[in-house]
This record gives sequence, C-alpha cells and structure tokens, in this order.
Amino acid sequence: MKCLITFMAWFHLFGGSLSPAFEQENEDWLQRANSVAAAVEQEDYETARTKLKQLSHRFSQSQLADQNLTVRSIRELADVIVQLENHLNQLRPNPSAIREATWRLQFAFDAVANPNQPLWKEQAYDLQSQLKKVKEAISTGDQKKIKRELDRLDLQYQRIRPALLIAKSPQIVNHVEGLLRFLRSDEAISKKMRVVEQLEDLMSPIFHGSEQEVYAAIGFEMLSIKMIALTISVVVAGALAYISLKNYRHKVP
Repeated sequence: MKCLITFMAWFHLFGGSLSPAFEQENEDWLQRANSVAAAVEQEDYETARTKLKQLSHRFSQSQLADQNLTVRSIRELADVIVQLENHLNQLRPNPSAIREATWRLQFAFDAVANPNQPLWKEQAYDLQSQLKKVKEAISTGDQKKIKRELDRLDLQYQRIRPALLIAKSPQIVNHVEGLLRFLRSDEAISKKMRVVEQLEDLMSPIFHGSEQEVYAAIGFEMLSIKMIALTISVVVAGALAYISLKNYRHKVP
C-alpha cells in the first residue's frame, strides 16, 4: 500500500481538471465504501473485509493521470483503507474501533466524490458542542474532567481528520492540531480558554468557508511560512514518488 500511495502521487503533484470518467470512478469508490459501512453496521465483518478488498483493488488499479487529487489526499485515502483493514483482521475485532475506522473511510471517500456537500461537514455541530464542554471543564480546573472531555473531542476530530486533509490545506490542519495539543499542555487555564475560543472561531470557516476565510481567521501573517512549507513538502514528495514509482514498476509483473 505504501508503494501504491507514492505511485499514484507521482501523477498528481501538480493537479488538473477532473474528467467525467474520473468523477464516475469517485462515485464508484464511494458506493463501495458505503457497502463496507453497511456490512460493518450489521457486524458482518467477513462481508466487510470482502467489500473493503474490492474497494482497495479498484483504488489501486485506478487510472489517475487526469485526476486532481493531491499527494496528501491520495495518502489519506490509502491510509483509511489500511487502517480499517487492520481492525477487521484482528483476532478479536473491536466493534467500536471498527466503527470509527469505517466513519473515517466513508468521510474520506465522500470528501473526494462530493466536495461541495461532503458528509464530514455534518460533524460540525458535534464538534462545536464538544468544544463548549471542553471550555466548561477547563473552567473547573478538574484535570480528570478536562482529560475526559479532551479525549471525546479528539475522538470526534479523528473521525473527520482524513476528510479534512483532503478538503483543506495541510497548513490549516496543522494549525488546528497545534491548538488541540496546546489544550493538553501545562499552560495556564486562561491561555487554554483563549485557545478554545480560537478553535470555536475557526469552526465556521473550516466547515462552511473557503481556504481564504480560514486563513483570515488564523491570521495572514502565517501565510508566507505556510507557502514555504508547502513548496518543500511538494518537492520532497515528488522525489520520493519518482523513486517508488520505479520500484513499483520493477516489482509488478
């Protein structure tokens, strides 16, 4: 699967227009992801494994020369397949972990197939509500309560993280995750309260706004640093993709 990620990434470093054929392929991926979810909902893990294997095969065999996915998007789509596969292959499957991994799979493939109205945006209310609970917990100073509410917030965030990485720039995601990490630090309560408020302010532009609106909420002074980091990451990813592509072609009959 790692070879798959970099193999496909080589064709998408600079993007392009989506062809009708690829739009149909996106929809096919999503339908297969939904069929996996349906089997998981019934706790029919054998069928879920079969459906997931079919999705993985179609994804790996896709002709992506005209696709408009970024390197990171391709990696996230591959990762959600692998993560769910690992959970389904456990000797003692954990229904809760499988369900969470299935949501990540669905949200990620839906973000590709339905970029204008993706399912992950339906999680906005839950995240906003959980941020309020985190703020209330922080105000009490009760460390056990704070940890419990932060754990719940992290669980909700992890559900949409792959889709968010597909829909938004990595710099935006990194900024959000930096704020989330700060909430688990030993900083003063007053500082943590301000960070929660920053996260609350970001929820609307992240879920309903454009990239520019999110950057405006974060602060434009960060933009130059973000662009430098993005440029470096693209160059490095391109070099690694080229090497892996040569290895992939050598191995595949």
